[in-house]
Amino acid sequence: IDTALSTVTFKLGYIFQLPIHSFLYAYGGIYNNIASAPGAGEGVSDAQSELEVQRLRDVEGLGYVGGISYYKRLVPGWTFKVDIDLKNIAAGIMVEI
Repeated sequence: IDTALSTVTFKLGYIFQLPIHSFLYAYGGIYNNIASAPGAGEGVSDAQSELEVQRLRDVEGLGYVGGISYYKRLVPGWTFKVDIDLKNIAAGIMVEI
């Protein structure tokens, strides 16, 4: 299925300043997934058609987003970042260009 997925997210957050060039960003909000597949369920068997339409419905809907991000400036222009949210944990280094 050729599917376009659009996500609209609304978040509110607050940034806490920590010692030694560190920050903590706490946030929460909601998101809405909108799936569009113009050819879903066309030209296939009834069972396949129902499966394709059901998968589109499974992707769509409202959900909650929330988590914290930690930022630590290593040297000017280099920042270490850790994200912990409801579904993922990620870490990385950001470099200013």
